[in-house]
Amino acid sequence: YYVLSDVYLSDKKDGNYGKLDSFDYIVEIDRTQLDWLLWDTLDWIERDYFQINIGIIESMSFTLPDGAKYRFEIDQIDENNVKAYAIKNGSRTQIDTRNFQTLYLNMLGGKLFGSANVTPERAGEITSDPNRFRLSWSFKTSTGLERTHSYYLLEGNKDYITINGDGGFYVLSSVIKKLAEDAVSVYNGIKITADSPYTNIDK
Repeated sequence: YYVLSDVYLSDKKDGNYGKLDSFDYIVEIDRTQLDWLLWDTLDWIERDYFQINIGIIESMSFTLPDGAKYRFEIDQIDENNVKAYAIKNGSRTQIDTRNFQTLYLNMLGGKLFGSANVTPERAGEITSDPNRFRLSWSFKTSTGLERTHSYYLLEGNKDYITINGDGGFYVLSSVIKKLAEDAVSVYNGIKITADSPYTNIDK
C-alpha cells in the first residue's frame, strides 16, 4: 500500500479538485501515476554530471595513472572570451585557447551511464586499488566551487566515477581514455577535434 500526505478528488460537476480533510480513506490510484516507484537511482538525478560555464573556471588539473599532472589556468577577458594557459615548470605558457575550449566543450558532454550497483565496501576496494585508477581531474571556479572527478576501472567498458569522493555510478571507460588523451594533447599544443565521440562511443 501507499501512504499519501494529501489526497485530492475531482468534482465531476465542475471538474475542480478538492482536498480531502480526512485520512480515513482507501484510495485507488492509476499505476501510471506511480512509475517513479520503479525508478533506478540514476533516474532521480541529472545524467550530465559536468555543466559549469567556462567563464567562471579559474583552473583545471588532470592526473594520470603514471602520476603525471597537467594543470591549466584560465583568465576571463570578458563575458564571452577567455585565455588558457598550461602550467609548465611553474610558469604559465599560453596555449591555443580555441583548442582548450574544444576540450572543455567535449567534457560538457560527459554523462553517467548507469548505477554501479556495488556495496560501500566494494566501492572502497575499487577506489583504493591503484591498478584500477584511470584518471582524476579537478577544477576551481571564481565563485569558490571546487570539485574533483575520479575514475576507476569497474569492469569491461565501465569506469566507476566519484565526485569529491562520492560514487554510485559508472561512465564509459573508452570516454575517459579519450578525455585523458585529449587533455594531454591540449597541454602539449596538439590540436583535437570537436567531434570527439565522448557520448557516442559504443557501450
